[in-house]
Amino acid sequence: ESAAWAAARDAIPQVQPGAVASWMATGRAPFGFQATWHGALLARQQAYRDWLSGYGLYHCSPGPTQRHPHLGYRVTLPGWPQPIHMVGLDSGWLAGDDHDAEKLRITDDQAARHLTDEAGNAIGGVSLVLLHHPLSTVADGTTIRGLLRQHRVALALHGHVHRTEHARWQPADTP
Repeated sequence: ESAAWAAARDAIPQVQPGAVASWMATGRAPFGFQATWHGALLARQQAYRDWLSGYGLYHCSPGPTQRHPHLGYRVTLPGWPQPIHMVGLDSGWLAGDDHDAEKLRITDDQAARHLTDEAGNAIGGVSLVLLHHPLSTVADGTTIRGLLRQHRVALALHGHVHRTEHARWQPADTP
């Protein structure tokens, strides 16, 4: 698994970002990738997915009931006057050593799938995004930040840093 992780992480910058997003959604390897890397990358997260299952948090794990089959999740909280969507974006699928900064990717496909309905329309209501890594340390962080703005995400929370930090940003059409 670690050999596949290292090889995939080295190969990803050599292909178009859309190819990486498609690969993670479908498993079809871009030119220069080995088909086995996809499963090896996902297998690295099995302990986390087992932990979720152990606590009955199946809904917080990717799979056939989610908009993206392998990365992230969306849960809509019931009982509110308007829909409240908790969107978990997987920023850790490429993580693995102390030199992760700027090598991680969320993929625009993962973010867009969880922030839209089946027809690609905005999901409406209030969307709250959870992710492990700050967008400033993710290679496609600028693109993802743009998607969060476009889909009017109300709040994005991340972990990973061990100090208090906050930033305020507004949708592009807000003065």
